[in-house]
Amino acid sequence: MTQKWVRFVCALAWMAVYLWFQPAMARGQGAAPEEIRKAQSLFQAKDYDGAIKTLEDYYQRNSTANMGWLLLGAAYRQKGDLDKALAANLKALQIRPLRLQGSFNAAGLYALKGNAEEAFKLLQQLRDTGAFDLDLVKNSADLKSLRADPRFEKLFPKPEDFANPFKPAQALQRIPTLPVEKRPRTGSIMIGLRSLNDFPPWPRRRSMRSSSPRLVCANTRSIPSRSTCGRRAMR
Repeated sequence: MTQKWVRFVCALAWMAVYLWFQPAMARGQGAAPEEIRKAQSLFQAKDYDGAIKTLEDYYQRNSTANMGWLLLGAAYRQKGDLDKALAANLKALQIRPLRLQGSFNAAGLYALKGNAEEAFKLLQQLRDTGAFDLDLVKNSADLKSLRADPRFEKLFPKPEDFANPFKPAQALQRIPTLPVEKRPRTGSIMIGLRSLNDFPPWPRRRSMRSSSPRLVCANTRSIPSRSTCGRRAMR
C-alpha cells in the first residue's frame, strides 16, 4: 500500500513540473529569435544592409541555426549579389520545411546567372514532389530566360494527364524462384532472397515408423558411445 502511494505522489510531482514548464517550452519552439524578428523589420523597411548584417552576425554565433536563410537570400537578391543569395537559398533547401521555396528561389537565381541545367534540375524536382504550385514557375520573372527552352513546357501537366486520375495499378510481375537445390538450408543465414517463394520449405517431421536406422543406446543414463550403443532399425 505504501509503494502505491509513493508512485502516486511521484506521478503528481512529474505532472506538476510538466505543466509548469509547458508554456515556456511552447514559446521557445514557436517564436523566432530576436535577431530574426529584427532582420524582418529591417527588410520590410528596405534596410537590406542592416538585415544582412543582423543575420550574418546571428549565424556566426549560431552556426546550426535553421531560421532566416530565405530572408537572408532575399536581402542579398535585393542588393544584386546573386552569388550570396544563391548560397543562402541552397542552405535553405537543405532544411525540410524550407526545401520547396528554397529550391524555387535557387532555380530562379541559377536562371539569372545563365545556368539553365541546374535551374531545370531543381524545377524538375519541384514538379516531381507534386506539392508546389507550378503557376509560380510559369509566371516567375526570374525564369523568363528558360521559357524558350522545350524543357520548360514539359514541367507543366497536360490535359490528358487528368483524363484518367485513377489509373489501374500495374500487375506485379512474379519473381522467378530459386531451384530447390539452390535454396539455402533451414537454419542457415538466408541472404539475397528475392521473394517469399525463395524461403526453403518447412522441414518435414519424420514419422515415428520410419525405417531409417537410428542410434539407440542401451544405457539411457550414460553418454552414447560405440561400446554401449548400436544401430537398430526403428519401427
